[in-house]
Parts: sequence; structure tokens; C-alpha cells
Amino acid sequence: MVAPKTNASLLLRVRDSSDEEAWDEFASIYRPAIAIAGFFDIDEDSTSDQAVLIEKIMLNGGSISALHDDQGHIVGKIDSTVRYLVLGTIPKEGPSADKIGMAVESLKRQAEEHEVEVISLEKLLNWMGTDKGVR
Repeated sequence: MVAPKTNASLLLRVRDSSDEEAWDEFASIYRPAIAIAGFFDIDEDSTSDQAVLIEKIMLNGGSISALHDDQGHIVGKIDSTVRYLVLGTIPKEGPSADKIGMAVESLKRQAEEHEVEVISLEKLLNWMGTDKGVR
């Protein structure tokens, strides 16, 4: 991952805790970008919790840079600004299982090209202070 460039004047401005505009700009630059790929079942009810995962990431200050939908279409991309690729399970059956599998492999290749660390759902949830099985 390549570190983003920060304007020197912004660094001076964030010293003033009352400068909310500077803090918002600083946060937008350094908010961790995360990609997600695979099937995510946080509460273990066999249904997709992708939306719940995205909400948890955003509530913890992250942003989503790339993912795939239920048909295997990739939205976004993984580049050098992405910090992690969170890898879920790959469905073995279902109408779009093959397409989802191909999307996961494509996102994994992008992560490898940009030296993005691949982590498990469990690891991410642990970092966020929650466990699998809890929505």
C-alpha cells in the first residue's frame, strides 16, 4: 500500500482541534479503504450479511473500495490505496456460484498486484470488537 500524500498546510490545520473542515479532509484521506469478496454470514443464519458487514466497516471509519454483487459483478477496484481485502467463503452451488467464484479470484489477483493484505472475516470482526454470530 502506498501512503497517501498530505498537504503540509493540512497538517498544520489539524493541530487546531476546532478546525472541523481540516479534520474531515484528513479523515477522508486516511480512512482505511477495504475491499470485500465472497459470501459473508455474520449471524450464521445461512443468508448473506454483506450489507451488515459494509455498515460495520463504515461505522468503524472504513470505506468500501471494491466488492461484488450477488450475481458476481464487481463494483469498484483494488488499487494501492486499499488496506485490506476481506475474504468470505466462496459459494459452491447456486445460480451465480461460478460467477461469484470468478469475481473473488479477480479481486484476489488485484489485491496481490497491489500488495494488499488478505484477511478473514473473523479477523476483521475481532479488530472491530465483535464476534461472528453477532449482528
